[in-house]
Amino acid sequence: MMSTPRPFLFMLCNLLSSSLYSSNSVTIFAKKKSQKKYQIYNFRNKHLIINCFLLFICLSINVSYSQGVNIVAAEDDFSSNEINGVNGGVAGNVLINDTVDGVIATSTTVNTILLDNGGLVGVTIFENGDVNVPAGTPSRTFILTYKICEIGDDTNCESEIIIISVDADDDGDGVLDSVDICNGFDDNLDNDLDGIPDGCDTDDDNDSILDTNEGCPPETNSTYKKIYFADGTINTSAPPDEHLVYSTTTDYVSMIGGESAPGNNLFLNGFDPIGGQAKMDFDLNSPYILTIENVLIFKAYLFDNRRDISGDYDLPIRMTVNTIVDGAFTEDKILSTEQTQDLDDGKWIEVEYRIPIPGAGRREVAVTNITMEIEVNSSGVNATFDETISEVFGIIPIALISDLNGLECTTDTDGDGILNYLDDDDDGDGILTIDESTEDCNGNGVPDYLDETFCGTIPNAFSPNDDGINDTFLIPGLNNYPNFKIEIFNRYGNKVFNYDNNGKTDPIWWNGYSTGRLTLNKSEPLPAGSYYYIIYYNDDIKAPINGWVYLSR
Repeated sequence: MMSTPRPFLFMLCNLLSSSLYSSNSVTIFAKKKSQKKYQIYNFRNKHLIINCFLLFICLSINVSYSQGVNIVAAEDDFSSNEINGVNGGVAGNVLINDTVDGVIATSTTVNTILLDNGGLVGVTIFENGDVNVPAGTPSRTFILTYKICEIGDDTNCESEIIIISVDADDDGDGVLDSVDICNGFDDNLDNDLDGIPDGCDTDDDNDSILDTNEGCPPETNSTYKKIYFADGTINTSAPPDEHLVYSTTTDYVSMIGGESAPGNNLFLNGFDPIGGQAKMDFDLNSPYILTIENVLIFKAYLFDNRRDISGDYDLPIRMTVNTIVDGAFTEDKILSTEQTQDLDDGKWIEVEYRIPIPGAGRREVAVTNITMEIEVNSSGVNATFDETISEVFGIIPIALISDLNGLECTTDTDGDGILNYLDDDDDGDGILTIDESTEDCNGNGVPDYLDETFCGTIPNAFSPNDDGINDTFLIPGLNNYPNFKIEIFNRYGNKVFNYDNNGKTDPIWWNGYSTGRLTLNKSEPLPAGSYYYIIYYNDDIKAPINGWVYLSR
C-alpha cells in the first residue's frame, strides 16, 4: 500500500504559491480530522516552502488510497509432462507464467497457496512454485486450484487451476498403465514369449491347444474379468440419465471434499440436477464372457455424499447386469451401518452384488452392460453443480467374478513339474503337443496329446542338429512294444540303420548317422533327404508298418 495526501492538498499548495505573488502571505482556515474547531494557518513568504510542508503533515487526515500491485495468475496445464505415479516427481512450476506488475512472480514477491488438491493426496507446492506429486499416486488427470498473494498483503490474490496427468501402475506388475497390455495381471509373465501376457493369453504355451483343454478346468480361463475403466473396455459416450449429470473428467467427488478415488484411472461421477432415480450405465465395448454355475458376482467402489436431511439411508442401491442370451438380472443392495457411516465421512466404500443366474450346469454368460441406480432422496438437488449443496454420486467398477473362480490349473500329466498349460509336451511321449491330435485315437477317453498310448503316430521328420529339439527319430509309442525292431534305408535301398530293442526300457533312437554294413565312415552324418523305414512290433499281433521320414540338416 502507498500513502499520499488527499488531492485537495495539492490544490492548497497551488493556492499558497499564487498568494506569494499577490500578498506575500496567505491565511487558511482548516482543521485536523481529530479536531472540532477550525484553526488559522498563516503562511508568509519566507516560510512558504516550509509551511507548505508542515501543512501536509498537520492536515494529513489519515486517509489514504491504494495504488495496488497488479497480481496475475495463469492456468497451468502440465498434462503433457506426464508424471510416473510410481515414483512421483515435479509436474511443473506455477510461477513461471504468473506475474506481479508485469514481472514474472517469484517467492520474494508472492506467496503460493494450494486451495484444492483435486483428489491428488499428498501433493505440495514448494516455495519456488514447483508442484510435487508424491510417489504412489494412481493414474488419473487431476485438476487442482491454487492462488498467489502479494507478500505483505494477503488480500491481494488471484487463483487459477493446475492440470496434472499421472501414469501409474495400478495392478502392480511393473508396467505403467498407459502401456499395460493385460491390466490387472502381471505383464511380465509370458511363458511362450508371444507378446501376450499369460493372464490374457488363452494358449500360454502356444501349442495350439487352449489352456482350458490342457488339463485346466475351463473355469480358470473365464471366471474373472477385471473391469479396468481406463483401457477402453467401457463406453462412456452414451447420453447420461436426465436425473444425473455425470463425467469422467470433472472430479465432483474431490470438489466437495470427498476422499481420493481408489485404484482406477478413471471413474464415473456426477451430481443430481432434478431429483429422482439416477442411473449410471456402463456399456461394454466387447462382451465380458464368463463361465458360471449359479452366481455372477459384481464388485464396485461407491461414493454418495447423499446430503439427506434425516441422515438415514435405507433405500436399496440397484445393480442390473444385461447379457446377450440370458437377459437382464437385477439385485438390490442395502448398505450396512458401517458403510453408511463411511459415506457420511466422505469415503468411498466397496459393494458386492451376488446375482443368481438361472440355468442348469456350468455355462457361459456374455455381459454387455452394467447399470447402477440410486434413489436420490435428499435436499441436494440443484440444476447446476454447487459444492455446498449438490448430491454427488460416483461409481468405479472393479470386477465381474464367477462363482467358480478360485479353481486353478494344477494338471501335470507327465509329472515333469511343468503344468500342462505351460508344457510343450503334455504327456511326455516325445511328440510335441502341437504335433499331436486332439482326437482320441484309441477311444480311451483321453485325447492323444494327453495320452502316451501309441496309435501309430510316427513323426514324418526330424532334425539331428544337436539343438535339443527333435534330434532323433523318436517314436514314443513303441515303448509299448519292448521287442520292436527298426530298419532304415536310403533312397538307393541301402540299409543305413538297423536296431533291435530286445526288451530294453531305454531304446536307442536313430540320430541321423549310419550303422549299416556298407557305411565307410560312420562318424559322418547322413545327408538330408527322405529315408524309408520299416517298423516290426514283434508282439505276434500287429503287422509291420512302413513309411518315409525326412532327415533335415
